[in-house]
Amino acid sequence: MLRGYKLVLEGPTVSVGFVVDCVAQSMGLFANDPTKRKLGKLVHEKVEQELKGSKAVASVEEVYESRNLGLRGAPDLVLKDGTPVEIKSGAVPQKGVYFLHRVQLCLYALLLEDVLGWDIDRGFVYYAKTKEWREVTLDEQIRRKSLKLLRKAKKLKAKKEVCKV
Repeated sequence: MLRGYKLVLEGPTVSVGFVVDCVAQSMGLFANDPTKRKLGKLVHEKVEQELKGSKAVASVEEVYESRNLGLRGAPDLVLKDGTPVEIKSGAVPQKGVYFLHRVQLCLYALLLEDVLGWDIDRGFVYYAKTKEWREVTLDEQIRRKSLKLLRKAKKLKAKKEVCKV
C-alpha cells in the first residue's frame, strides 16, 4: 500500500504474472519460449529446495490474494519478515535489477502488505546464474509505477483486450 492510506482498486482480480506479462509485451520483451520456461522452472525448483529448510524462509510459492487490490500471486519465496524473493534463471544485469523484476517484486510486496498487514520496504531478486542476491528498495516511486501498471492491466482484463500497457 502507499504509506498512510488503504487502496481499493476497481475491476477484475488479476495475477501478478498477468501484469508482468502485459508490461513485458508492451516493452517488446515477451517471448513465450516453452524450453526457456521449462529450464526456468527446473532452476526455481532447485533453488527453492536449497532454501526451503532455511530458518529465514516462511513460505515457498504460497498463493496470496487481496480483494482490496484485486491481485493474487505466489512469490517464489517469502522471508519470515514478509520480504518477497524472486528467483530468476535468465540474463543477469551488470548492476541493479531489471525494471520488470522491480515491478514484479513491488506487486508482491503490495499484495503481502495488504494480506499480512505489514510494511515491506524491500525485496530481493536471486539471479541463479551468478548466485547473486540483489536487494530492491521499494520506494514510493516504484510503488506508484507498479500500481499504475496494475490499474492498466485490470482495465485490459475487464475489456478482454490484448495486453499492451
